Amino acid sequence: MIPSSESIKLRMLLLPTVIFAASLLGAMGVMLAPPSSGPVAAVFPPWWGSVRSIIAASAAGSVVRFGAPFVMIVEPNVRSPVVTLQHNGAWFVLNPQFLGGCGNTSQQPARQ
Repeated sequence: MIPSSESIKLRMLLLPTVIFAASLLGAMGVMLAPPSSGPVAAVFPPWWGSVRSIIAASAAGSVVRFGAPFVMIVEPNVRSPVVTLQHNGAWFVLNPQFLGGCGNTSQQPARQ
């Protein structure tokens, strides 16, 4: 059976598409990887709510801010914050600099 021209075109597009997707996923993985020092964003199950998420995140350090009721920005005070957070129920531990609204935590609160 002789392949049709549509089948050949599809095969020619497959490799570049796979390479592009792998590159995109790799770049996102690098950007979202938790930093070696400084705050991290811990994503807990959404149905936990803020109280349970705060308690779980506190095992790894100080909760400095919320990204959402189930996303905690933590300033770690343990040697392995990623392991500690995952052990306490975090689904993901990410770099907060690359998540919208979870930027620099070093800003001082406004004084009145």
